[in-house]
Amino acid sequence: IWKKMPSPGIARKADNGTFEALDAWQGRVEPRDEASLLLRAVTKDDAGQYQLATTFNDGTSDNKERTLIVQFAPEDTTVTATPGLIAKEGDASLVLTCQAGGIPAPTYTWTGDNLPADATQDAAAGTLTIANIQRAAAGQYTCTSDNGIAQLPG
Repeated sequence: IWKKMPSPGIARKADNGTFEALDAWQGRVEPRDEASLLLRAVTKDDAGQYQLATTFNDGTSDNKERTLIVQFAPEDTTVTATPGLIAKEGDASLVLTCQAGGIPAPTYTWTGDNLPADATQDAAAGTLTIANIQRAAAGQYTCTSDNGIAQLPG
């Protein structure tokens, strides 16, 4: 029996030797060779531990586990500002932080019409730090997240 841990199962070999996908997996799985399983229409929810439990004719058994990692484009992007979204001229600094989910982890790029030349960016952490706040830095800033995985349409 194939199962996604900790579910009761995905598919099993019936007594007559045919392959049976359990209800929730109908149309999404098919056997490949003796111990392989093809999973169709993979989503990030399919990521996790999978186990093949085999019982042999002599009564012995064996279990094999594999981990499925599903890569997906950045999503659910959020931006926070420290100490807040409104900064006053003369404030010591403003840190904008961009975060998004995605596998592999995204990197971040900040752009803006009034982005000061001395602003610092940390692509891995998603931060943009503007020190010594000046009126000329006022404006809209945009964070772009990317991990090399294309966005799915829709």
